[in-house]
Amino acid sequence: MIWYKYEKFILFLLARTVGGLFEGNVSIAVTVIGQFESESLRKKGMALVGVAYSLAFVLGPLLGVYLTSFSGSENFYEFPAVFTMGCAVASFLVIYFFYHPSEEIKAEKQVDKQKTSILFMSYFVYLLAFSGIEFSVGFLLLEKWSKTREMTGKIYATMGVIMAIMQGGVVRKRASCKLLLVGLIGLGVAFYLLSLDSWKLVYLGIILKAVFASCMVPSFNVVAANLGINIGRVRAVGAMARAIGPVLFCGLYWSFGAKICFSIGAVAMVSTVGLINKLKLENDGKKDN
Repeated sequence: MIWYKYEKFILFLLARTVGGLFEGNVSIAVTVIGQFESESLRKKGMALVGVAYSLAFVLGPLLGVYLTSFSGSENFYEFPAVFTMGCAVASFLVIYFFYHPSEEIKAEKQVDKQKTSILFMSYFVYLLAFSGIEFSVGFLLLEKWSKTREMTGKIYATMGVIMAIMQGGVVRKRASCKLLLVGLIGLGVAFYLLSLDSWKLVYLGIILKAVFASCMVPSFNVVAANLGINIGRVRAVGAMARAIGPVLFCGLYWSFGAKICFSIGAVAMVSTVGLINKLKLENDGKKDN
């Protein structure tokens, strides 16, 4: 509703912040899935959530661009805002009426506090940078590369298709601490490419961003589940990062330029590798018998 009413850019940032703080539906889904006893079932469940997210990422931008055609040039955001609000209400109703606690819930186990702190810090830094960079890519395409809303929508749709393929085909089987490390390094490279002055390299960075981003959240969730950490708490940390990241990196973008903004994002990704490397999970990558 804030987005529908916004007349100043600060209200748009406020709408983005509120949206980040109240992303509850995905959190509920992954929290429930993370409590399954079977590791293979957890991986499949996390991947399916990722696939659903990716498909929405494909259809969402296209629908958004289409809905802008029903508004005037100055208020092009109104119909997308109403549609988004309707989706949020529909999601709430689905959870309210159709969610039932699963019988296959694993028992609580002792959690290593040090590893929990490391995971929380890693997830916060990762999602702080990722959400900020994701938010700033739209500025990059419009301000630096003069891409139209239609072209931007197609680029986001392409990213969504790549993520859906990756999560449905690769991440479903490979989500783990090792894949997490690969994803962080890959995102570091992708964000660095986004800071360059060649459109071909920037576009390559966008593609790599989609490939490696698809590995991240499912792998974080699997790692948390293997450690016995309540995924709801992990998601709460992520919600705070999503609220702060766009504001922080938007400030960096408009204060210091695209090169500094995306370079800092790349450094944040690579720095998180050291934290994740400390999570030496004995059961990482093992298959259920």
